[in-house]
Amino acid sequence: MKKNWENYAKLFLFEKGEAIFFRGEEVKGLHILSKGIAVAEMLKENGDVNQIEEMKGETFLASAFIFGENPYYPVDLRAKTDCDIYFIPKEKLIVVFQEEPEMLEKFVNDISSKAQFLSNRLWSQFQYKSIGSKLNRYLLEQEIKGVCYFDRSLKELAEFFGVTRPSLSRVLGQYVEEGILERTGRNQYKILKLERLKEK
Repeated sequence: MKKNWENYAKLFLFEKGEAIFFRGEEVKGLHILSKGIAVAEMLKENGDVNQIEEMKGETFLASAFIFGENPYYPVDLRAKTDCDIYFIPKEKLIVVFQEEPEMLEKFVNDISSKAQFLSNRLWSQFQYKSIGSKLNRYLLEQEIKGVCYFDRSLKELAEFFGVTRPSLSRVLGQYVEEGILERTGRNQYKILKLERLKEK
């Protein structure tokens, strides 16, 4: 069944690798990822690309930047797979929210969740300054029955920590040598000394 907000939206199809929008472009409405996977990226001064976030499923894109004094995209967004994306112009959003309160609630929850995530990430960066401290916290958060399953690649994890990949690899290797971790698969480690992670 067609949703009410779709009456105000236009569907755009993006192929794998195609740019959806660029950092600095004016936000003229709400993008809704309907199908596929999109990746938020930021280009560094040296030309490297820093992956910020991966989004999939029915997701609002850059919802926090539609209104306010600086309505510009903060990052580039690229289609990691073929993507279906709906677009609702800013001037139609208020009408959509009035006609569909569930949509307004989801929009507000989305903005709040992202603000909380950024707040927690900033706190983590200040509270856990060393690579080991950041890695320990991550390992403990990802641990399930004594096994840690990484939810991102080592490169993406290093970017998330704000450190270099070789530095993170060095700390992981040290943990394996010390018998704290045992690598049991790709992006998968068995925690042999859980208390050591809590102590570090």
